[in-house]
Order: sequence, then structure tokens, then C-alpha cells
Amino acid sequence: MTQDQNLANLYRPRTFGEMVGQELAVTTLKRIAHADGIAARALFLKGEFGCGKSTVARVFGKAMNCVEFKHKDDVCNECAGCQEASASNSSLYWELDGTVVGNIEGIRRLKEQLMVVPEGRRVVVLDEVQSCFYHRTPVTCVADDGSLYQKPIAEIVNNRLKVNVLSSDPYGHLCVRPVTGWFRNPSKPLCKVTLRGLSGLQHLGDGSKTVVCTLDHKFLCLDGVYRQVSDLAVGSLVQSFHRVSGSRRIHAELNKRIVYTIPGSVKSFLYGSFLGGLTIDRAYGSNSSRVRCCYGPANRFLLLEYHRILGALTGTISDGVRHVGSKDYTVYIMNSLRSSAFDEFSSVCYNIDGVREVNLVWLSRIGVEGLASWYMHSGSCSSSYDIARFKKSGYVRFTCGRFTDAEITLLQSWLQNRWGFRFTVKSNPKRSKSRVLQASGAEALGFLSLIAPYVLCEFSSKLPGFMVAGNGLRQLPCITVEKPSYYGGFLYPGEITAVEPFEDLKHGKYPYDYGYTYDLEVADTHSYIVGSGFVAHNCSKASQDALLKTVEEGVPNTIFMFCGTEDISPTLKSRCVNIDISTIPLPLVEAHVAKIAASRGTRLSADELHILAMKSDGHMRNALQLLQFYELAGPRALDSSYFKFRDFIVACFSKSGGTDPSSLLSDLLLYPTIDVRMSVGLLLRNIYATTDEGSVEFRLQKAGLGKTLFGFFFSPLAQQALGSEVGVEVLLRSLIERTASTRSGNR
Repeated sequence: MTQDQNLANLYRPRTFGEMVGQELAVTTLKRIAHADGIAARALFLKGEFGCGKSTVARVFGKAMNCVEFKHKDDVCNECAGCQEASASNSSLYWELDGTVVGNIEGIRRLKEQLMVVPEGRRVVVLDEVQSCFYHRTPVTCVADDGSLYQKPIAEIVNNRLKVNVLSSDPYGHLCVRPVTGWFRNPSKPLCKVTLRGLSGLQHLGDGSKTVVCTLDHKFLCLDGVYRQVSDLAVGSLVQSFHRVSGSRRIHAELNKRIVYTIPGSVKSFLYGSFLGGLTIDRAYGSNSSRVRCCYGPANRFLLLEYHRILGALTGTISDGVRHVGSKDYTVYIMNSLRSSAFDEFSSVCYNIDGVREVNLVWLSRIGVEGLASWYMHSGSCSSSYDIARFKKSGYVRFTCGRFTDAEITLLQSWLQNRWGFRFTVKSNPKRSKSRVLQASGAEALGFLSLIAPYVLCEFSSKLPGFMVAGNGLRQLPCITVEKPSYYGGFLYPGEITAVEPFEDLKHGKYPYDYGYTYDLEVADTHSYIVGSGFVAHNCSKASQDALLKTVEEGVPNTIFMFCGTEDISPTLKSRCVNIDISTIPLPLVEAHVAKIAASRGTRLSADELHILAMKSDGHMRNALQLLQFYELAGPRALDSSYFKFRDFIVACFSKSGGTDPSSLLSDLLLYPTIDVRMSVGLLLRNIYATTDEGSVEFRLQKAGLGKTLFGFFFSPLAQQALGSEVGVEVLLRSLIERTASTRSGNR
């Protein structure tokens, strides 16, 4: 389901005039915008899920920058200010939630960005993560002994269990984190997301995996970004957890996930070394490349430096003998371990045929460290102890016997364009068939002055007598290795195969466990494994409280807007203008949905509109999502106990000869408790409000049953009974018994 197919986004208000049922909030925000934001440094919008907090904030962001607002008392959506505030990468309107600034690093990054003062008036919205799960959703927990077990999320929340859950850090590594927050939220429409492992991974999983959640819940995608379900389509790739057993398979998977950290200075050094004597042994396949070199005694110290820098990837150094003519030379050979850490170097320095080929990408990654390494291996200079004399007749020379003519030309151009030194191509005086790159005079002196601080002291003979080797390459850090931990399985790519409305055949449509959905807050990583392996982001309020000092001090041209379903901390709230975003009256919801449905050619009866409005709980977003489900699934999307409950009431108060209410009770009890409770309120409302003389509700009104039913169903004991399945059955059976005399004709 893509974003443009979501009716809640398609019909989201774009002006203050299009907002329904929020007159007080709109009036307050208009006055703040007319005052150029001087009246407020921070705002707090409080309201239930789906009531329009984010929509109000977006329109307010445009109003603060609209050039026509003060004349028209509304945004125009056409001027440069409105367009900039509406852009996805806007500098004037930032909409953030716990997935962005829910950790220390994210907050630090946000504070750095706030230091840049915008030209217009910036609005920064910090919204809580409002995503929720179905009450039976299993959460993967970790016991003290490291074993995995699953527990329903409702049980964790209702009992506020302080469990440790399996989580994923920002780098995609599995870890264990404690639960620090428990959220039980009002009901919202749910959907079922299904994924399967990609080809070749089925043996690691349990087939298709499903999870039931709200459309705004965020899951970890393959690119490391958390995205809402509404933004995912069939074929989208996400991370999914699969259990893995067997020591051999576990060891293989751990090796695949080892992370090698190669600092930029080390990369520069190695890329430069590949121009010299360092080579890559390219055996095809995963984790198969290795670095090797074979040096004589003169370059032995450079080889030892390679050995140190490779760190955990270090192989062995062995002695050997090289035969050249009639003479034997001692050589030192180093082979590193085979590792995927060298795959980048292999792909850059070698072409598809496996032949080393100098190219611009390779040269662009060589810094001063790499230049010094190349010089120590292949460079030389004239010996002199006098700077003036060196400027006059000194030179620097690189032997180029390993390069083709095209590569020599490319190196010559790179030395001039990148480093500013003019080298010329000359014949090697020692080997007539090979050539060298040579710079003379001031050019040579400038080049040596650049690399001298990095040259190893053992190579001082390669510098003029008046220069000192700085030994800087010995300060380079080593390559570090981070080995992952094993927590019963690993993360693998998964492909979304379906996103569809959720229907539990056993418990009816949208069973909310008495009207609630659930979520957790997890320390540090703010994520946990749910369902059969989805990596979900959690609710978080850390992003709000962490900005208290920033709000107190103020940021030029910036207004903060905090949005939430519950109160923020009292200290932060005292710094804000507090605005309540109320639920929308049901008649206004019906009228607005009817107008949208008519424009889309969707026909809804009056009863269906009443049911849709009641199911939305006065939230326009829920109402539009229900309308979308209706368009996809037909009338069963609004399946409700209302009509069966109405027939049940009629049967209870009918005289002899009517339908036995006991025969209707079994079908009525198949619906969720929350749905039956909704039908009670909807029927009483229709009995009092209807004017349609041909309707069943009008006949009940004329019979004076409105007052009778209100007294029966809205007594304290009846309201308590409507909170459980057993209570509903007992309450309805007591109504059958109480009205038995009416059906028999006795008063």
C-alpha cells in the first residue's frame, strides 16, 4: 500500500478552512501566526490518536511563512513560503518522532542542526511514536540464561513486566535491551503484514511470517531506515529475524557478520601501497580476498608496518629466497587472512578480468599517507645536504615498470591536478626499457616536504640530507574487528508479500482486547523483535524531555510543537502554550465522510455511515481508513453487531408471536465486546435522534423504549458488565428474562 493510496493522506486538510471540528485550536493557532510567533516559544498539542495533531501542525508551519496569510486569514499553498514549508526536505518545517531523536546521538545531531538560523520562521514538531500492536502479538524476550521465549505484548504491558527483549542496534546487530515503558492505547484499525524469506533462506525460517499492527507502525527496512506500514508495498525488503541452530552454521553466519573498521587514513595508506609492492590475492567467492607482499631487506620495515596495521587480519611473515640469475636474495613474505574487508580494495584496484588497473576512483582515495607509502616502495631522490643546490639540480623519481603507458599518463595527470606537482615521463637510466616519473627543482622539494612527515625513519636514506623523516605512518591506527553475538538466530532480508485489513475469524473484525492496542519502549535502541521476526520501532518520549533546556533558552526564528496523547513532563508543559485537539463530533464525521465517499463514487447507507462514525471514535483518520477498507472489502469491512443487536431488542419487547430473542443471542455474542458496547450507544443515539418514520428506531422511539433502555444499559453495574464477554452474555440474558412478561402479553 503506497502513500498516495492512503485516503487519510489523500484527503488530509491543507488549509485551516478544510479542518473539521477543531475551531478552538484553529483560532488559537491563527492568532499566534498573526503575531509572527512572538506570543509563543513552544506549543503542546494534546489529543487522541488520529484526531489531527500532525495535520494542524503542518498547516501552522505553512501559516508562519505564508505571504498571503495576514490578508486571507488562511494559507494559500501557492507562495514560496508555503511551498518551502511543504517540501519533504524543508528548512522551515521539521516533523520528527522517536525514530529520529529517540536516542542521545539523534538529540545531539538535532541540536547541531538547530544552530543554523533559517531565513524564515521555522517550526519543529516532535511527535510521539503512535504505532501499536494487536494484543496477541508475541514479543521475543531473552531469559537470564540467554535462551529465547515469547510472551504476548498485552501481558507485558498490563502487568508492566520488566523483561529483557531481543533488539537491533543502529548498525543492524542483535542485542538485548530492557523494557522501560509500557503503552496501552485506544483502538485503531489494524492490518496484517506478511513477509517471506528471500530465495535461498527458506531453510532458516518457518515459512511465511505475519504480524498484526496499525498502519503507522514502523519496521526496519534493508537500507537501515524504519518505515511505516502504509509506506511499504508488496516487494518491499525488510529485516527479519530467523532462528539458526547447529554449531557449524552458527559459526559460518557469525563470520559473515564480522564488522571490520578501517579508518580513512589507513585506507589511504593501503591504496597508495597497492601502487607499490602490495597486492591482492583474488580468489573468487565470499570472504576470499587477502593481501600479500614480498619485500627484500630494504623494505622489511614497511612490511612490518603492514603487519601492524592489519591488526586482527594479520597473517604470517615468513623468510624466503629469491633467485636472480646466479645470485640468491633473502626476501620476506607476508600473507594476510582472507576476509571480506579487502573486497572494496579488490573491486576498485582490479578490473572484471582480475587484472590490476590504475583508475581515477583508485587514485581519488589516496591521501598523503598513501603517497608516502608509494614513495617508500617505488621512489627515490638525489642526495644533497644543501637546499639551494637541491632546488637547482635535485629530483624525485618514481619507477613505473609495473604500469602501462596509459596508466603512467593517468598518474602524471593525477600528480599535477590533485597535488600540484609537475612530473615528466622519462626513460629509466638504469633500465632502458622502463620509464620513470620525475620532478625536478622546486617541484621535487615541495613534493618531499609534503610526504616527509609520514616517511618511516628507516627510510631516511630516501630523503635529502637536510630533511628528517617524521615517522608519521607509525601513528596510523590498526584495523579493528567487531564480532557479533549470537542470540538464537540472525537478521536476514525478508520480502513483504501482503498488507491487508486484519480479520480474526474467531474473534470477529478488529478485536482490540476490550478496546486497546499495545506498544513498548525499549532502552537505547528503541526497537524489539515482534511476531515471527519483524524488527519494530517502539514508542518513545525521550525526544521531548531531552530538549527542555533548548526550549528554555530559545532558538532564533524557531517554534517547537510537541504532540502527544498524554501529558508531557510538568516542567516542559509549563514552557508551552497548551492546546487541546478534541475528537470530532460524530455528525461532522458522518457528513465529511459522506462528502468524500460521494466524490469517489462510493455508496454508503445511513446505517453504514452511523457505524463508520462510531467505529472511528471521532477521529477523521480512522474514519477515512475505514472508508478505504470498505472500498477494498465491501460491506463486511463495516460488519457490526448493530443490526443483530437492534433485532435482539425488538425481539425482547415484541408481544407473543414474535421471534424468540434467545435464538438471536448466539449470533450476537460472536462479535467482540467492544463492538457490542458500541452498538448499544449507537442504537440509543438513533432512537433519540431519528426522524425517519419508516425506520425501526422510530418505532422504538414511539414505543417509549429510549428511556427504558438507557436506564438498563447505562446503570453502573451494566456498564461494568459490558467490559467483558461473560458480562455481556449475563447482561443480555437478564434482559431476556426481564422482558419475558412483555412477550407473553402481561404487564
